[in-house]
Amino acid sequence: MAELFKNMWNEQFFDGFTKALKCVIDDFDERTFLSQIIDNEWERKELMQRGMHISAVLKNFLPPDYKKAIAKIVELINCVKETPYWEKIEQNSLQGKFGLSLEYGFLSGFVEENGFINGNEFEKYDFELIQ
Repeated sequence: MAELFKNMWNEQFFDGFTKALKCVIDDFDERTFLSQIIDNEWERKELMQRGMHISAVLKNFLPPDYKKAIAKIVELINCVKETPYWEKIEQNSLQGKFGLSLEYGFLSGFVEENGFINGNEFEKYDFELIQ
């Protein structure tokens, strides 16, 4: 039987992702982060629910100011681009719109969920910086 897409967020992924988070968040607590991600509901969550959950948990570890949080995400992406994981992505041509693989799609969810100012105005960010 084929592996479910939702299982792309596995131990191997989180090992690399938490290493990248440590590069950009000085006081990053990997154990707390992972315990909030892999909670009692994790196995029951489907693909989209897992992505939204990762995005929501990530918000707890980023600066509350949206522009500063986005700057950290850009740093995170650049950090990921310097890992062996990134070489695998490049070799397999798995890059998406911003040079990310499917596993990092939840980052666009963070922007979508948190990029509103005064409830209705979308805060724009120049994603050309990360290409």
